[in-house]
Amino acid sequence: MSTPTPVRPFRLRSVALSGYGSTVVNALGHGAVLPVLALRARELGADVPTAALVVALLGVGQLLTSLPAGALVARVGERRALVLAGAVDAAAMLAASMVTSVGALAAAVLLSGATWTVFVLARQGYLIDVVPPASRARALSTLGGSHRVGLVVGPLVGSGLIALAGLGAVFVLAAAMSALAGALSLLVPGPVEASGAGGGPPPAPLRVVDVLRRHRQVLASLGSAVVVIGAVRALRTGVLPLWSESVGLDAA
Repeated sequence: MSTPTPVRPFRLRSVALSGYGSTVVNALGHGAVLPVLALRARELGADVPTAALVVALLGVGQLLTSLPAGALVARVGERRALVLAGAVDAAAMLAASMVTSVGALAAAVLLSGATWTVFVLARQGYLIDVVPPASRARALSTLGGSHRVGLVVGPLVGSGLIALAGLGAVFVLAAAMSALAGALSLLVPGPVEASGAGGGPPPAPLRVVDVLRRHRQVLASLGSAVVVIGAVRALRTGVLPLWSESVGLDAA
């Protein structure tokens, strides 16, 4: 009788690069852009309310594409979704660095918000696939921590770039970081196919409208609370830069 092969315990470091490396890189780019997005709109001639609206479009893009993004990830798999999100976001940020009108900047910001949603959902889906259930809470909380590392480092790097090359350089940095995050996502294994309890084929993906209908009570209760908390947290990305500008602080 053969001896069963011992199961090696799961270690977070086994997904450090594929699971967390691209998240830090992508968040670094977004972290650099967030404090100066309103200032970029002002640079293009927007008044204060319009600049705040441009900042808000980042969240609008995330909100409008949350459920469609989940459907996209389910259809094409985590790796393809991550690479696609990185490429499209890089194009959006590069466009934001070169546009000459507030409307074009607003369109780029809206698109960037949509790609960020795809990236976050695909990254979470990948970790759920590859991490054992007993370690998932730790893995997902570490994912949140890696995102915040980028949000802390990004503005510091962006400040130096602004001092050296101007406001547009921050958006070029964000484009480069998004492209790099997409390239790092190529290290992610292909999507893990879920099978039913009987070993049959995986269930067909649900339509967005079916998800809304099935989870309407959770979305109306817990979802509403998340929206309110998110709105309060999002205020700082628009109000703080504009207030800083009003008291005479430069972008750097």
